Amino acid sequence: MATKMSDVIEKLPPARRAKIQALAQELIAENMKLKDIRKARS
Repeated sequence: MATKMSDVIEKLPPARRAKIQALAQELIAENMKLKDIRKARS
């Protein structure tokens, strides 16, 4: 049976979860910037 990612993250220490969340937010923001740039070029 497969393990859910949310179950794995839930077991991590709070500090590690915060780091992961911060990195995820950075990547999402970068992705949004790239989408805006591509849209502007069109």
